Amino acid sequence: MPDAGTDLLVGGRAAPKWPMVLMIIATFVTLGIALLSLWRIQTDVAPPPTAQPYAVATARAGVVGQSAAIRAEVRWGRTPVARNLLTGTVTSVALEDTAMAHTGQELYSVDLRPVHVAAGSTPAFRDLEEGMTGPDVRQLQAMLAVQGWLRSSPDGIFGPSTKSALKGWQLSEGEEATGAVARGRVLFVSTLPARLSLDTQNVSVGALLAGNEPAVVELASDPRIEAALSADLLASVRDGATSTLAAQGSTWSGVIRSTEVGEDGTGKAVLGQSDGSSCGEDCPFVPGSEDSVQVRGEVVLVPRTEGTVVPIAAIRSAGTDMYVVDATGHRHLVTILASASGRAVVDGIEPSMRVRISSDASE
Repeated sequence: MPDAGTDLLVGGRAAPKWPMVLMIIATFVTLGIALLSLWRIQTDVAPPPTAQPYAVATARAGVVGQSAAIRAEVRWGRTPVARNLLTGTVTSVALEDTAMAHTGQELYSVDLRPVHVAAGSTPAFRDLEEGMTGPDVRQLQAMLAVQGWLRSSPDGIFGPSTKSALKGWQLSEGEEATGAVARGRVLFVSTLPARLSLDTQNVSVGALLAGNEPAVVELASDPRIEAALSADLLASVRDGATSTLAAQGSTWSGVIRSTEVGEDGTGKAVLGQSDGSSCGEDCPFVPGSEDSVQVRGEVVLVPRTEGTVVPIAAIRSAGTDMYVVDATGHRHLVTILASASGRAVVDGIEPSMRVRISSDASE
């Protein structure tokens, strides 16, 4: 048996040890190649890029504006100006609620006979016929002159020319040409044209009249218009803000004249015109009623402004300067023209500029 240090005999010769050595070497070489490949793979893979601390947005041409819906209450002051002097049943109502009434206009009818209105400070108190004189005759003559039936100037004397003019007017109204006016068939109010309304508690179709009931009321020249505001809306509304109201097919514009804050933080706004009136030339289109009218509308919180629009988050400040940072890192001074709902119209840059949006105010 050969000892441990002796080569095996192969064909009478000792067998060499190199095949085993080669196998060991090959194993180490393979292991080295594997380790080298793994190292190259690791070194060839680039590290993940560092995330940018900002997003980028594109400035675009657009419009910024904001409005809020409101509900307003319209209240007209009402003054009784004429009483009914007839007895009977109201058979028709000709005066639309809060309409502008003109001299000679029909108001309502009693027992199918119309009641008209004319201008004058002396109330109707008697029948008017030929041969009478007085301020009420002059008022009747003024009505006939306005209607084009009396050619001469009103003088307070009920003569033949007044009688003839009165007959012509009665025929034009489809009435019997008597040439006289029964007490209460023409009611006098101080000024015409005026916004008049019938007292619907007394004068409505089918109502029985006993005489001396309030029949005609005059609306104030201006209503009071108020809108209830939530606490949030009250904080956003400014005096002078434009408002628009709509009711019964009509629309009229105005401004917020003043605001009042309640103890709970809510409040109300008084709406009107910049000249101090409530509705100005639009008053004929503003509805009225005995108590109040609810109307819908909106108030402009931010006027519509066109220009270059950017996200508000893209605007930074340095002292009193406002600026944006473009995608390459350069600053551009801007002026904010309007802002609402997270966007702003700015002056100082052109549309299509890409601007950074970042929480880092030091950029």
